[in-house]
Amino acid sequence: MSISASDRLTGTVNEIIPVLLADRFTRGQALSGVDLLRRFADYFIFHQQPDQLTVSSNVNEALIGFTQNTGIPSGDQKVISMLARHQAGLFDKATSMVIIKKLQQAVLELPVINLETPVLLTRDHLARIGKWIRTHVDERAVIGIRLDPSTIGGCRIIWKGKQIEYTLRRYIRRKPSILLNIFDSLQAGNSNQSAT
Repeated sequence: MSISASDRLTGTVNEIIPVLLADRFTRGQALSGVDLLRRFADYFIFHQQPDQLTVSSNVNEALIGFTQNTGIPSGDQKVISMLARHQAGLFDKATSMVIIKKLQQAVLELPVINLETPVLLTRDHLARIGKWIRTHVDERAVIGIRLDPSTIGGCRIIWKGKQIEYTLRRYIRRKPSILLNIFDSLQAGNSNQSAT
């Protein structure tokens, strides 16, 4: 039984998505990875002669040229290499664009855990949070970030319609006496310092 072209493309997308997500934890990062693949496909097609499009060694040569010209990180090279491996033998503009569109759609359909934070998180923080989410919640989930200064500190998590508050604002509302004690001790410390 032969595999249809559509099934082959779907299989390609299903194999690329986990590699694409390995170092990408937000939907925006994943979509930028898909855009990188689109740029590689354009580069490859632009730099090949029509009669060379089916030779896999040309895909590897294009991969080397593209990575040298763009200076992309090794994780991205792995994703591009995977696409190139799957595309060897059928790398044309139409097929490439179908795969890119399928990858974009797959990224947009990934489950999203929304985080609302008072400040922008660094890439390292997103990676730590993303790895935890993929280990403990859903291996294909991506993070949706929304800045909300009213949280003051901590974050609000929204997953599958449920909201969990780990914000400083919530803590202050629930335990105002603890906060007052902290402020009183800080003020007492400042009074003692100014007396000396």
